Amino acid sequence: MANFTIGKAGDSWDFDTSGNGAVSANGLKFGTWGTDEQNTLIARSTDGSKTESFDVVWSFNGNNELCVSSREAAPGGEPLANFHDGRRPRYDLRDGVLIVRPDFTSAHQFEVRGEWDLRDDMKLAFTTIDGIGSVLDGALSDLRSRFAYRIASKTVGRQDQTAILLFVGRWRADPDDKARLNFIYLRANKTEDIFKLPGELKVQPGTNQLAYSFANGKHNVSLVGSMRVSPDFQITYSVGAQGSQGNQVQVIPADIVIEAVFANPSFSGGLQLAVKRPGGKEMVLTLSGKFTHVRQNGSRIGIGFSVAGGPGAAPFVVAFQGTFESADGACISFTFAGNAKSATIGFAADQIRIGGALASASATVEMKGGRVVAVQAMFGFTFALKA
Repeated sequence: MANFTIGKAGDSWDFDTSGNGAVSANGLKFGTWGTDEQNTLIARSTDGSKTESFDVVWSFNGNNELCVSSREAAPGGEPLANFHDGRRPRYDLRDGVLIVRPDFTSAHQFEVRGEWDLRDDMKLAFTTIDGIGSVLDGALSDLRSRFAYRIASKTVGRQDQTAILLFVGRWRADPDDKARLNFIYLRANKTEDIFKLPGELKVQPGTNQLAYSFANGKHNVSLVGSMRVSPDFQITYSVGAQGSQGNQVQVIPADIVIEAVFANPSFSGGLQLAVKRPGGKEMVLTLSGKFTHVRQNGSRIGIGFSVAGGPGAAPFVVAFQGTFESADGACISFTFAGNAKSATIGFAADQIRIGGALASASATVEMKGGRVVAVQAMFGFTFALKA
């Protein structure tokens, strides 16, 4: 069992971890135990008239198991108790405060306070307010945008003793590297802290939902939300709010804003948007959909890309800014007004067909210099003639 005993001033104090939180002194019932805001172990008498404090330290061992130790034994010494010995504890978070139930199904709980940090290897570091450090080795994984860090005991026979450390906060693009994400979470004192995630963003094919991935998918978060792309190719992804069944906020709605440029070498395939990264690197996000014509006004049309809608999101069209050109009257190209890796892209022979009388044309484009020509078809769509 994980019950533990502490000696103090000649007295023997026994702390029960079976779920009732009972504490006794020299074999006599005293009351219940818990912690204060300094992580001090506190025994409180049943009538509330007496308290006794004990200077202990709290830490996770290398198997993701919480232990309590005497100050003299820490770090590295034999703990007073490992809360996974003989029973299964439960771990929760409330505004970054670790809530521990020594017995998973019982009501007795206590708090351990400290600072959380996300390491470059995606291990979660926890440093208590008295400077005792631990490292948890788990996986960030969730389908509903939540920062849910999942851990399990590594002790043989205890691997089913799992926990989800759920941080409440919001997502944003990393100001120093737009290909990466930050998660801003709330502390108990209502200040904010930032987790900088080392992995990269990606777009889910078909749904155009943003997701985070690292270490070959070991760490993966699907961000539930909706995407917008401006005419100058700025990506705005609105992550929706997420809550528990009890309507407790788990994800605060926020926009992930990423500056990008058009990166397609031709008008085919998905919409490729390149994002600059430090050191001259770049990341390319590919959106599912199709190139299409965009009705501007009257018979005048332009070029755009119809972005497929994801779950609960309607498709939308990104209208490109630029001008049409024709060097020989037959070969048509489009020159972007800006934010494109290839300033000018030519149409393939089967992507546009021009010609015919302007008077009966229902679709026209204006060439560089102001000449207007009739368009018979574009990207597989045939324009009917006016009656």
